[in-house]
Amino acid sequence: MPKPKSVLIYFLALAAALPAAVHAQEDASSGEWDARVVSTQGAVSVFPGGASGSVPAAVGMPLEQGDRVTTGPGSSAEVGFDGLHLVSLNEDTDFTLRSDARSLTELSLASGGLLAKIHHLLSGQALQVETPDAVAAVRGTEFGVGLTAEGTTDVGVFDEGRVAVSGTSGGPPQILTPNQETDVPRGRAPARPHALRHFLRYRARMRRLLRRQRALRRFWRRMPAARRRLLRREMIRGARARRVRRFPGGRSNRLPVRGRGPLRRRLRRRRMYRKGRPDRWNQGGRR
Repeated sequence: MPKPKSVLIYFLALAAALPAAVHAQEDASSGEWDARVVSTQGAVSVFPGGASGSVPAAVGMPLEQGDRVTTGPGSSAEVGFDGLHLVSLNEDTDFTLRSDARSLTELSLASGGLLAKIHHLLSGQALQVETPDAVAAVRGTEFGVGLTAEGTTDVGVFDEGRVAVSGTSGGPPQILTPNQETDVPRGRAPARPHALRHFLRYRARMRRLLRRQRALRRFWRRMPAARRRLLRREMIRGARARRVRRFPGGRSNRLPVRGRGPLRRRLRRRRMYRKGRPDRWNQGGRR
């Protein structure tokens, strides 16, 4: 039988721990996610919210509410949220972080597709993916969303999780369980869930995404909000400055070295001079 003194110490420790647990739960459901670009391949651009124009996406670039990320043909990108969630963007995708609030995270997909591994969301947290004709409400799951050329929204769940899919035009929501998918034609309600067909081709890629997400959780370092904002401003400013230097007057200076014309001759001479070949520079850079 425990001694009265030991019981008193136990209850005092429990009373001290309860406020901390409640405070941690409140922190988990309040504030914003630490969202960053964690990988890019090919032509990936970021359109900062509230600003005109785009900048090339860079690894480590923080994202904020309203930011838009686009990928070109044969390109892809990954966005991490606090090292817990990982979203992979397909090629030719137009993705917007409509809301980065933990209480309701809203991801918008105007074209293309994405795969995502969402870690278990705590009480008070919610995440949904919106397309022009559908809304997919997610808990903790492995899922994919895609838009076809005809405007149909495809939603699928892989090996774990549940997703509730609703049509913006009305109709009852459809609940997807593991290895199920549905489609939402433009202006219609979601179809009944059925076995994976469209998303079967993405299984191998989802397995790679799971490995990436596990590695991301191990190596992620949390960053205070003030530091994220400062880093974001510096990276956007630096990307714009590099673009001005690289494309003076809005035109690319990476013209073919072979060719005629005064501009090409000047560029050819400048390159020869920078390569330490003044003899070729004096000759106009001709081979």
